[in-house]
Amino acid sequence: MRYDIELLTFSDALLRSKTRDALVAVIRAKKIKSRQDIFDALNRQIPDFYASNWDALHDLLGSLYCVPDHKVVIKHDGLPVGLTFPELKIYLEVLIACIESWRSDHAAEHSRTFGSPMHELEAIFPTWCRALAEKTLYWGQSRR
Repeated sequence: MRYDIELLTFSDALLRSKTRDALVAVIRAKKIKSRQDIFDALNRQIPDFYASNWDALHDLLGSLYCVPDHKVVIKHDGLPVGLTFPELKIYLEVLIACIESWRSDHAAEHSRTFGSPMHELEAIFPTWCRALAEKTLYWGQSRR
C-alpha cells in the first residue's frame, strides 16, 4: 500500500512556532526507546487518552473523542529511531491514516450525523526527517 507522505508536515519553522488553539503533544525522539514510550508520551499529553498498542493508537487518533480541542498537533523533534524499523513504519502509517481519515468526507458526514466534533490532526517533523520517513514508508515497494 502506498501512503501519502504529503499528509505529514516537514517544517522546521512550524516546529519552532507556537501553535495556538490546539492541543499540542511533543515527542522527543531521543527519549523513545520502544513503542511503549510513544504510547506513554501521548498518554501523558492528551487528556483521557490511553493507547497501549498500535490498534488502540489508531482508534484513539482516529476518533479523538476525549479531546475537546478542534485541532491536535503532534510535534516531533526527530524520527523516533529507538523504534525498530517495522515499528517506525507502523507509527508513520498510523499517523498518515488518521490524518487522512480526519480530512475525508466520511469524517464530516459522521460528525453531522452523530453530532460529534470534527477534529484536525497534524504531525510535524523536522525537514531533515523527510527522506528517512519516505524510505521507511516505501521500503520494499516499487516507485511508480
